[in-house]
Amino acid sequence: MQTYQATITEIIQETLLVKLLRLTFPEIKDFSFIPGQFVMIGHPELKSETGVHIERAFSLASAPHQK
Repeated sequence: MQTYQATITEIIQETLLVKLLRLTFPEIKDFSFIPGQFVMIGHPELKSETGVHIERAFSLASAPHQK
């Protein structure tokens, strides 16, 4: 699995259970994906009470007119 550094540029609370995160990836010039793909997002300092690194799965999505 490849790992990239990203910056969260915007967080929008779409609904009670849905947040939209806008990310930028300085290392990636052309980011593309296919429907159904997801990314695992974590932070190096985010750990559980037992010290295990925490990551969460996020679905990738964009409007049809966006790349």
